[in-house]
Amino acid sequence: MHPLILQDIIQTETATLQDQTEQICLPYLTKEVNPKLDQKTHVEYLLNILTNPLPKSYLTLDASRPWIIYWTLCAYALLGQSVEEYRESRTIQSISALQLESGGFSGGHGQIAHLAPTYAAVMALCIVGSEEAYDTINRSSLYCWIMRLKQSDGSFVIHEGGEKDARAVYCALSVASLLNLMTPELIEGTAVWLSRCQTYEGGLSGFPGAEAHGGYAFCVLASWLAFRQSSIEGGFSGRTNKLVDGCYSWWVGGCWAILSSVMGDIRTPLIDKDALRRFILTCCQYKTGGLRDKPEKQDIRISRSISYMLLYFWSFSYTKHKKDTALGESVFNWHHDHLIEQSIFTTDQVKAVHPILAIPMDKLYDIWLWPSSTIYRMTFIHLVIHAGSRIPKLI
Repeated sequence: MHPLILQDIIQTETATLQDQTEQICLPYLTKEVNPKLDQKTHVEYLLNILTNPLPKSYLTLDASRPWIIYWTLCAYALLGQSVEEYRESRTIQSISALQLESGGFSGGHGQIAHLAPTYAAVMALCIVGSEEAYDTINRSSLYCWIMRLKQSDGSFVIHEGGEKDARAVYCALSVASLLNLMTPELIEGTAVWLSRCQTYEGGLSGFPGAEAHGGYAFCVLASWLAFRQSSIEGGFSGRTNKLVDGCYSWWVGGCWAILSSVMGDIRTPLIDKDALRRFILTCCQYKTGGLRDKPEKQDIRISRSISYMLLYFWSFSYTKHKKDTALGESVFNWHHDHLIEQSIFTTDQVKAVHPILAIPMDKLYDIWLWPSSTIYRMTFIHLVIHAGSRIPKLI
């Protein structure tokens, strides 16, 4: 038994799995004094996905085609690589084929429109950029479709006839914000519904299941998130009594950028960034490229590319400059600064990622300004409200 590990007196299946995970991770965590991000290998791994047919193992992700494109492009861009040459052949053509005339994007051919792949499709088009990519999106039918998903209690269903949860709300509002489609009708009652999602632990559930206290929301959420970081491995788990997992480096760790900005100047660090960095670089970094769940987990590594986003923690700090903004403009008030006082390896540095939308910061504004005319947008919204999904595609 390693001296850092405290043995649980009461042995349960969960405790046993936790002990096994710690024993597996410790050799990786202690092997290197200064682990580094192997950018060259990761770039080659992502490049292989962008330029070659995917292996048969990816058949299980047939309903996640836009996600594969988004994960790969986002990681590739964050590592400082240009995505322009993959704009038309690998992105615009693939994603435009998944757009439905009735609005939204599907996850695969012949499937219904779904908010999750719609989010991934829009973000991928935003990352590759260009007017051609932006004009691929039929904003009028997309807005009408999202409004059909809107529920009377303020929530959204993930697809027509589907379940309603916080994922659907996030995807709907992220897409609407980025595409300049936010309206009072779209967000009516949504903030109240989200406030009802906080659980007795302080975390946020997928849908309301317990009474929450809005006044303590950020304080309680911070407390719950603090318990998600493992003292031994240094990574995050997704739920109470669950094992550490590389992908939660973003899903949980990304929350800290938001909380830190709201809570202001904090002298005591909220999380152990060095421990998180070591966990990602030693336990999640795969020898042939890509990031995995943890050692001995040989899953499809492309979905772990979101962990690259967490590398921004080591070189950037985030602030939200304005609290009162026009509807839909809140996501554009985030700014990042280099943490000069932090000494990190050059190879560990990646580009800044937006803490809300999860795309590179430098890809943010062009798509929002297309079409750029405010009068044009107001005319569009007026037509949508009065004519519904019959409106032709914007040009």
